[in-house]
Amino acid sequence: MNLEEVLKLADALVFAKTGQHLDDLQQAIARGTLQGKKYSEIAQEKHCNESYVRDVGAKLWQTLSKELEEEVTKSNFRSTMERLQISLFSNV
Repeated sequence: MNLEEVLKLADALVFAKTGQHLDDLQQAIARGTLQGKKYSEIAQEKHCNESYVRDVGAKLWQTLSKELEEEVTKSNFRSTMERLQISLFSNV
């Protein structure tokens, strides 16, 4: 599963739950998480403060958790998305 596939899947999940697509910062958080970056690095790249990035990240994980009905965190985001993709393809 490549980076763009994960972002598309995360965007679709967020859209299903909220009716809105991932914004630029949410995409940066998802992308940075998959690349192993810390919130401080993402904040620096997006020119905002780390606490704001943490807040947006927490809300993103919460939204994904509600949609998937399982806990999604920064540390398990990649494995959760990979598991979801495998289950989607095995149901097809």
